[in-house]
This record gives sequence, C-alpha cells and structure tokens, in this order.
Amino acid sequence: MPFKYQGQYYDPEIELCYNRFRYYHPEMGRYISEDPIGNYRRLS
Repeated sequence: MPFKYQGQYYDPEIELCYNRFRYYHPEMGRYISEDPIGNYRRLS
C-alpha cells in the first residue's frame, strides 16, 4: 500500500488518494488536482 499523508483516504476504485479538495496520485508522487487556494491567489 502506498504511503498516504495524514487525512488522506485511498479510493481503490480510482486508485487515487483524496485529501479534502485535491486528489493525490501515489505512483506519481504528486497532486493531480489544482490547489483551490492557488486559484484564489491568482484572482486577487
């Protein structure tokens, strides 16, 4: 089982970890969803 950070839930159906508002790909070792806070910063 791949390493998961605190608060992440592994979804075996899509083989991704969910962490609040973002999906983490354990094999790639990175988030595949954009950071929602990052989008907010660009707008202000």
